[in-house]
Amino acid sequence: LIPFFSLLSNNANAANVDNVDNVVKVEITSKNPDNSQSLLPSKARYHANINGFELVATQQLHRDKQQWHANQSIISLLGTIEDSARFSIKNGVIIDADYQQSQNLLGENKNYRIQFSNAGTSADVFRGKKSPRHFSEPDGHQLHSDLTFPLALRMQWLQSPMRESSSFKVVNRAKQLTQFSFRRSGYETISTAAGQYPALKLIYQAAETNSYPQATVWLLTEYNYLLAKLLLKTSAQEQYQLSLIDFTISKSE
Repeated sequence: LIPFFSLLSNNANAANVDNVDNVVKVEITSKNPDNSQSLLPSKARYHANINGFELVATQQLHRDKQQWHANQSIISLLGTIEDSARFSIKNGVIIDADYQQSQNLLGENKNYRIQFSNAGTSADVFRGKKSPRHFSEPDGHQLHSDLTFPLALRMQWLQSPMRESSSFKVVNRAKQLTQFSFRRSGYETISTAAGQYPALKLIYQAAETNSYPQATVWLLTEYNYLLAKLLLKTSAQEQYQLSLIDFTISKSE
């Protein structure tokens, strides 16, 4: 779940949160532009707190004809992590093409790659010089990367805002296939540095009650279900938080 909660992107930079420019930029002409039932190009900055370590980063999503691109980077005193993913959207479903991550932490470089095939129902995970691991869904279920499954989550609620739950299968760079499920908890107005907004509250459904990870996610119902805030606990001692600083959303291209 960690990459989901660090859905952050280009031009990220470590910073003292007290010095962050909190001017909200919303480049849209109306709430939920065009009443879109699909993703819209966007850019958002977030404040993240990872076990007391704070940073500021951004998320960027854009489209080139029929190909969508999601990029993220996290820059901290430890180094950088750069992620990118390409995908298409057909009949309201995200179909992954590929995913890459490059890490440069404490002077050590690592690279990961996931290549999707068969309309996003198969994937090969590459880590360095090791042999790739293959995953396939014979029942035709979509496979997503750490970077695209949060977008798939948004897509499902854009398509069906009255649904009760969402479920996804995610292939990660650790060569693992995991199913994530979220249920609707309700609606509430949340406060962030970007302002107060009505939001959909989703709860991550763990396989066992009171087990970890535990997560709560808030999506902006009036702004393309953009991720606004989340809380994640991976253990009794480890906690991650993400909160929106400012954002821009473009009209359909």
